[in-house]
Amino acid sequence: MAAREGRRVLPARWGQLFKQWVGLELLRWSRTAAPSTRIRFWRDPDGPEADWIVDQEGHYTPIEVKWTTAPSASDARHLRIFLNEYRTAKAGYVVCRTPRRVSLGKGIVAIHWQDLTSIPDSSVGGK
Repeated sequence: MAAREGRRVLPARWGQLFKQWVGLELLRWSRTAAPSTRIRFWRDPDGPEADWIVDQEGHYTPIEVKWTTAPSASDARHLRIFLNEYRTAKAGYVVCRTPRRVSLGKGIVAIHWQDLTSIPDSSVGGK
């Protein structure tokens, strides 16, 4: 019996694969360049969640991953909740396919995935 998935990746699946890839890149970085850093995820009991949290000894950087080229403020809504709840978090990031950095509100920036290792306010990639 075949799984009938075919050879073409469905559009909905790209977002899931992209989120997983970003997480793996963060883990690789944390284990090689910043051993004291932990990569976590967060989910509020009321439902909001952030895909990844860079935890640098209690200083948090939340990251949301979106398979989009045009990020919007709604893509950052859970990051805003996280930033309000955790005062050691100074900035949040939406990692996506945008061609340039885009401000999505106070302390939240959308960045292209190739800039993942240069996220400011965390040591991702070394600052």
